[in-house]
Amino acid sequence: MILVVSGTPGTGKTAVATELAKRRRAEYVSLSSFVVSRGLYTSFDQGSLSYLVDEERTRAELSMYLRGRDAVVESIYPSMVEGDEVLVLRRHPLLVYRDLSNRGWPESKVMENVEAEALGVVEAEAWESFRKVCVVDGSNVTVQEVIRRFEEGECRSVDWLQDPSVVELLEVTNR
Repeated sequence: MILVVSGTPGTGKTAVATELAKRRRAEYVSLSSFVVSRGLYTSFDQGSLSYLVDEERTRAELSMYLRGRDAVVESIYPSMVEGDEVLVLRRHPLLVYRDLSNRGWPESKVMENVEAEALGVVEAEAWESFRKVCVVDGSNVTVQEVIRRFEEGECRSVDWLQDPSVVELLEVTNR
């Protein structure tokens, strides 16, 4: 059984994925660490402070690695993983903005991720790649509450663009 935990940076993927792996007695796999440790990237982009992933090689190596294992795979990109189901974590874009800024990330990288969260980019990718998708809003709740919602099937798509504060944030930053 392969469970993918996905979401934009700052949504709580690592905390939720590691806890789910413990509870399920499954291996925890960070796709980012997997890519870096195995050199599955083509270059490093100084502007975004990100590795440019060799998607074909990553999919192939990850698929071979996961064969026969029970694992919880944390990834920003759910389509990179052949899994049985995906849990997409969503979080209010203002909270994502605050937390990524507090990490010291460049403003351009913070805003790229805030916009992705506001627009539901990861959620849309999950729906394109999986039949079994659960979306949980982790804003202002504990890891245990996120997991409870997931395990009890309390899955709901999120539309941050219905929130005037999110629309205002996007308008201000795109000027």
